Amino acid sequence: MLNRNDYSFFEIAAKEFEKEKVTILSQKTFLKSLLLPEGRYTKSKISKDKLEDIEFGMNIAHKLATLDIGQTVVVTQKMVLALEAIEGTDETIKRGGALSRNKGAVVCKSTKQGQDERFDLPAIGLDTLENMHSSGCDTIAIRANETIVVNPKEFIAHANKLKINFISFSGMESQKYNAEKKI
Repeated sequence: MLNRNDYSFFEIAAKEFEKEKVTILSQKTFLKSLLLPEGRYTKSKISKDKLEDIEFGMNIAHKLATLDIGQTVVVTQKMVLALEAIEGTDETIKRGGALSRNKGAVVCKSTKQGQDERFDLPAIGLDTLENMHSSGCDTIAIRANETIVVNPKEFIAHANKLKINFISFSGMESQKYNAEKKI
């Protein structure tokens, strides 16, 4: 292995399986219903400042993921508060929320350029929301059609209950995010 990053391990493992005539398929083949198209999925309108933080944070998250370090960043006022590394998403959220002093930071999660769809697609679930809520983060943005949302209907209902904004992001045109999407 070139290094001990996740992708290096997955790539070596896949090659070993291929030697045994086992093909690993894309996660998207079986999990399409958990990959949400672009849009705002929660009730609250999102301010222009939050949309700018989302655009900024998603750009940083994409670059971080491309480096194969992590997939999540926490930002506020176009400042990076936390970058995910080996500790994982939940600890990144807790650290970023603490640094924002519970003032509504934005959590952004992204795939990398050329993401191998067989391995390590980003994922979020109820624990993500609980950690955001307890850390004072009030917005989450994911890469549209690229991030697994565990139990999407339950996730969206819980985000609304906790008053956490949720956007599936594909690019910055704020009018796209003015109308709430239903699944």
